[in-house]
Amino acid sequence: MIIALTDSYQLILTSRLHWSLVLFAFIGLVLTCTLIYRRFSAKSQGNEQQVTYWSLSEKGRFSLLILANTLAFISVLLFILPVQVKVDTPAYDVLLTAGFNKSTSADGFNLIDLDSEQVKQQLGSAQHIWLLAQADDSTINLNSKKPLYQWLLKYYQDKVIVVNSISELTELWQTKPTHQGNEWQAQVDSITYPAPLTLTIMGDGLTTEQWQHLINFKHQKNPQEAADLLPSSLSGNLPGNVSPKPLKFNFFASKKQLGLIDLQWQRELVLGQALTVTGRLQQAKENNQQFQLSLMSNNHVVDQVNITDNQAFSLSTTSKVSGLFTYQLLLEPLIEGPAKHVNIAQREVSTNKTNSAATNQGINKTINEYLAVSVISAQKPKVLIKQSAPSFETRRLKQWLKQTDSQVHIISQISQSKWAQQKINYFTDDINYQGDQSPITTSLPSHLLTASLLDENDLLIIDSRMLLALEVAEIEALYQAIKNGLGLLINADATLLTSDKSRLDKLSQLLNLFVITAGNESQSQVTANWPAKPNLAVSQRILSPSPTIAISPKPGQSLVESNSGQILVAQQPLGLGMVAISSLNQTYQWPLQATPALYSHYWQYLFSKIARSESHTRWLAPKSTTLEQVNHEHNICLLSPLSEVYSPGLNLASEPLSKLKKCALFNADSKGWFEFQVFNAAQALLATQARYFYHEADFLAWQQANKHQISQQYALPFSQTDFAVNPVMSYQAANKHYFWLLMFISMSLLWIERKWQSG
Repeated sequence: MIIALTDSYQLILTSRLHWSLVLFAFIGLVLTCTLIYRRFSAKSQGNEQQVTYWSLSEKGRFSLLILANTLAFISVLLFILPVQVKVDTPAYDVLLTAGFNKSTSADGFNLIDLDSEQVKQQLGSAQHIWLLAQADDSTINLNSKKPLYQWLLKYYQDKVIVVNSISELTELWQTKPTHQGNEWQAQVDSITYPAPLTLTIMGDGLTTEQWQHLINFKHQKNPQEAADLLPSSLSGNLPGNVSPKPLKFNFFASKKQLGLIDLQWQRELVLGQALTVTGRLQQAKENNQQFQLSLMSNNHVVDQVNITDNQAFSLSTTSKVSGLFTYQLLLEPLIEGPAKHVNIAQREVSTNKTNSAATNQGINKTINEYLAVSVISAQKPKVLIKQSAPSFETRRLKQWLKQTDSQVHIISQISQSKWAQQKINYFTDDINYQGDQSPITTSLPSHLLTASLLDENDLLIIDSRMLLALEVAEIEALYQAIKNGLGLLINADATLLTSDKSRLDKLSQLLNLFVITAGNESQSQVTANWPAKPNLAVSQRILSPSPTIAISPKPGQSLVESNSGQILVAQQPLGLGMVAISSLNQTYQWPLQATPALYSHYWQYLFSKIARSESHTRWLAPKSTTLEQVNHEHNICLLSPLSEVYSPGLNLASEPLSKLKKCALFNADSKGWFEFQVFNAAQALLATQARYFYHEADFLAWQQANKHQISQQYALPFSQTDFAVNPVMSYQAANKHYFWLLMFISMSLLWIERKWQSG
């Protein structure tokens, strides 16, 4: 029962205890008033005149005592019983997303910025409470959502509605549906759900696609509904640049889960390229426990690091064979004591645990995630090397290219008029093939760089002396070949500083792409560093003599640097091709200083940046920062110069701004590897690619961190929007300070009166 005390206050009597308190207070007030009346009547009858009527002062005193006792009893009741006050609040709905849970602990809810009472106040004042269910797995829904749903039905049954997607939510805001529930949701009557002016989102938040759907709904043009939402004084004065739906968003994030976030790793590797996994540990601020993170392959640890309190990490390994691989990231707490270390057998058992179970356990449990990597064979660019004299650098590079089955054509100057040529991995019917062990010498001009020779190759490697000795016709052919896509790598030294090259216009244009000065003679050796460089052992170093020149490229064009930040290899685009200059001329020692794999990784990295872009059809590799999941649409793209290509299961369409790029949307229905193939019009296979799609229960901490960041970015601008909204009358618990003050004053007056009367 609700009793209206005033226009703003109301008394709530909803239990037997409340009515019992009211009854006891009424009986006590009647008894107290009776005793006061008898006291005054007895005093009046006991005087000498036997007067049966009261004087004016006695009547006033009697009235004051009755009033004070009445106020005291009423103030006690108001102080004990629930009293609510009317407040004007904006019309808003609450959307409960994944991660919003109610626990049986004292905290109640797992939100960072709202305590239990504030959450209940938000839910109680909301027009509707939307519960976003997970549509992928009914088992997860029943285990995680059913207790929360039952609690919501108990206290907010008239306003709880379950939706399976954001699109369904916006449809319900526009229509009058009969919403059929699932096995744990009751049927909702066909009613109208007006779009709210403010949507309060609680939990992990929403993805980018879900937010974009909400923003699109916000910016829909519907003048009639806008006029209904706005106050009548503003509905006719809408500015042209204001959205007709003044929808605002508030976001309250859930507490952080323990796990790995901001992960990056290459989804597709070239054979010999190092796999580098980077990321960060996420744990609650009140926890500072240390963990051991292991990168494992076939239950063997290949790299390991200790991390704590939101610390970044980096792990690396290299595959020696091509194929499809699944690595494991095992996060274990570091527990003091020799008897508590986890052995390999325990690791094997822990890898069989599901991610959801590990996440729901305490921080003393291990967390295991899986990383899928496809290792493919390296592309084989055709390399042309022209040098002023044979060198150990060229000899080692030739051996490596031979092992990778790349075609190599080497032109070496023996004397002023004699040249030696070698062709490696060419077909035997090539009239110029001589093998790598039988170079030929000739005085014919076959050593010249011609347009046809440059077009047959993807990369030209040349030293400074040979570059400056090129004839004018060779330079003209080289310049045009670079503009058509050829890559040029110049092994530079101090010769470039002393030569007069002003008479060669095209050569000047090539060298003027960089600012070249004398090198720093204070350093005797340098250590090269490049992106995704494999980790070296403590005893290993890759040292090269200090460069005799200093290179100053434009920002963002540096490929390799030293530990001190000195540019060792830089690149500049020219037309469709790339021009690079290197001051590292003695990398042939690296396989002995470190490992052959590092030498291979260095040259693969340079070739991928400098060599001619492939003209044949190929699939684009997935981004290293995205998590491709089942039941989500993903863009699958390829590059092909052909106008007609076909891929089973994909509806490929050309991109508007690219003649070569073709993309299609793909939605995986199960977890695991999927193979994509592309054919030409004659049904000949052009390219294949394998991609791994993860379950939505994988990397829960990473998904939560992404949703937190995205939701805060989307909600912040709209939550600060200053826009008039229709107020909604609602009630909340009243401040009882005034009731307590009234009770204190009335009881104090009664106590003083009684003391004065007895004295």
